[in-house]
Amino acid sequence: MLAYAPERRAIGAGRNSRNTLMLVVAGHVALVGVALTTRMSIDRVIDEPPLIVDNIKPEDPPKPEPKPRANPQPESHSASHIDQTERLVPVDVPLGLPPLDAGNSGAVDLTPGPQPELSMPPDPQPLHVPVKAGPILRIADADLRPPYPTDKLRAEEEATLRLKLTIDEKGRVVAVDPVGKADPSFLEAARRHLIRTWRYKPATVDGVATGTTMVISLSFRLEDA
Repeated sequence: MLAYAPERRAIGAGRNSRNTLMLVVAGHVALVGVALTTRMSIDRVIDEPPLIVDNIKPEDPPKPEPKPRANPQPESHSASHIDQTERLVPVDVPLGLPPLDAGNSGAVDLTPGPQPELSMPPDPQPLHVPVKAGPILRIADADLRPPYPTDKLRAEEEATLRLKLTIDEKGRVVAVDPVGKADPSFLEAARRHLIRTWRYKPATVDGVATGTTMVISLSFRLEDA
């Protein structure tokens, strides 16, 4: 019995200590909760300050400075051009009019004198354009071709010549000149035949026969020889 009793007291004392510790912890928790609640209230009050509106009256714009008045010019008492009169000197200006007669009433005869007659220039004559007509060949077809040169016929050569003919007012061929290159044999055969045989109706100017020149082409072909 003596040994059991102390053990039970020890057990009771341990329970009391545990309860005391729980109370102490609960008290600290309550204090922490109160402190946090109080801080949140303080922070909320600090974060939301009261709104104060202060209407500021705008300042009046500065008044413009008055412009300095120009100094009035003193009135000049000098005489103007109108006040300064000058002495006029009479001057005789001839007007080209006849002098007035003392006994006349003052009328002046302004009737113009005789005017020169204007003559119109004659109408210009129309420019005369002469009427020209070229020469016309008048020979038989058999006399058109000159004889074939013998040396060219033997060599079987052909040619086409461009010739300048000089024709007089009677229609005769008086000169035959080559235009460009020409074989001497063909040129000589053509010159002799045209001067001897060819005849033209002469060229005319306003119906009057006149000399002229013209260019022709003359061919030598073996098939025509």
